[in-house]
Amino acid sequence: MDVPAVRAVQSQTPMASRIVIPPPQAEPHLYTDLAPWWPLFSPPEEYVEERDRWNRDVIIGVREPRGG
Repeated sequence: MDVPAVRAVQSQTPMASRIVIPPPQAEPHLYTDLAPWWPLFSPPEEYVEERDRWNRDVIIGVREPRGG
């Protein structure tokens, strides 16, 4: 996958320049039309522990924010 170069464009004023970022490319097939196939290769039942740990950590984080 080629990533288009980001280039600086000089304006009329020597001190001013702006960054020109090319428009985004289409999303990879893995995240679009192939996404519904993922559960066939990696069933959600295999992620129960991760889900529970994530939920616990998020709930604890909301109740006890860091750096308070």
